[in-house]
Amino acid sequence: MKRSREEVEKDDRPLSMRSPLPQLDFTALAHSDDAFKKAYDDRTITVDGGKMVLNLTKVDEMFNLSLTRAILKQYFNINYFDMPPSHLVPPVPNRHSYILWIDELLKTFPTLKPRTTVVRGLDIGTGASCIYPLLGRRAYGWEFLASDVDEESVESAKRILGNNGMEEMVEVVRVDGGEVDLVGAALRASKKGSQQLPHFVMTNPPFYANSGDAESARADGRDRTTFTSSESVTDGGEVGFVKRIVDASVDLYREKIGLYTAMLSKRASMNEIIAYLKEKNVGANCIRSTEFCHGKVTRFGLCWNYVDCVYMLKGGGEEELCGGELKERVVGFLKENQKGGEKVKENGEEEDGGISYFVEDAWNMQIEVEEGTVTVALTKFTDPKVKGHFKNFCKRMSGEVFRTNRKWRRKYNNERFS
Repeated sequence: MKRSREEVEKDDRPLSMRSPLPQLDFTALAHSDDAFKKAYDDRTITVDGGKMVLNLTKVDEMFNLSLTRAILKQYFNINYFDMPPSHLVPPVPNRHSYILWIDELLKTFPTLKPRTTVVRGLDIGTGASCIYPLLGRRAYGWEFLASDVDEESVESAKRILGNNGMEEMVEVVRVDGGEVDLVGAALRASKKGSQQLPHFVMTNPPFYANSGDAESARADGRDRTTFTSSESVTDGGEVGFVKRIVDASVDLYREKIGLYTAMLSKRASMNEIIAYLKEKNVGANCIRSTEFCHGKVTRFGLCWNYVDCVYMLKGGGEEELCGGELKERVVGFLKENQKGGEKVKENGEEEDGGISYFVEDAWNMQIEVEEGTVTVALTKFTDPKVKGHFKNFCKRMSGEVFRTNRKWRRKYNNERFS
């Protein structure tokens, strides 16, 4: 039954949705889901000692679909999940791990995570399952723009979202398969256009460069996972696909989008893209990677951004600064230390004592002020000398902003009562 937006919004999102999934126990899952129990029982064999185990040679599209349905229902309260035949059925655990990693990255770079708006992601190549928006929405309440080149996949994704009450929070668009700017193609197809840029980009691209590789037999004798040509093959394979996103990030969007991420099938692919990022002058400290290991399958997460340095300045001592005074001190310090054409511009609306500031200067700093904390990010690539100056600048800011002397007390009181 279709769930309304109000029903979805009032769900309290259990913490388990924001934690790694436990190791799957097929027997236990079969006891809680009748449809999966039938699929599982039909594909088990008896081994020495009378133990029943899954016959991997019989794992097919219908088994994968019933398993994904059971996991989504039990762990994420997603009650409707159906897909057209021959489309890729996603394994939930590693997809979920990718979502968890993006949340960790947003926490690592506080200036990239919005304070006054809902986090918005762009999923390039969402597929018929729309799995990443489903998981991101249920676990964190994120909004998504999701794109795909296949019309049947787009319609399937919309149907899944609609039957789970998420159609207003996730927009699915079809894009042309010949687009070079994969980010811009999705934005141009969106009803909201480029006026609402995502906070992060994610993609799990087609693995293969040609149909021959996609259809080759597996070494262990198992059948290939079913998928359409658009889900499995792209020009240049997964490396070529992600390189096109790199080009768009370097040439068009840069720090306008907080994080660019991808999940890849091979370590060699990840290493090749890292080398390409460095060719494009993306600093090593702006590139992060990880591994998603589930059973015998390992996938590789890659992230890059355009924040060179991040410093979190925190006050010490017994006296606590209220949000208002801390903001006054930060703005005052910035104005006193302007050089040439530097300008301090307020960016965003105040909420819970916090405010963001964007400093338009040669350093291109972004500053966020919260209760008791100032986060300063350098969002432009610079040489090591400039980074050293920036570090010293942050130290001086910390010393000045958090000191309790007559200068600030007198300055603040004068402004308050003038």
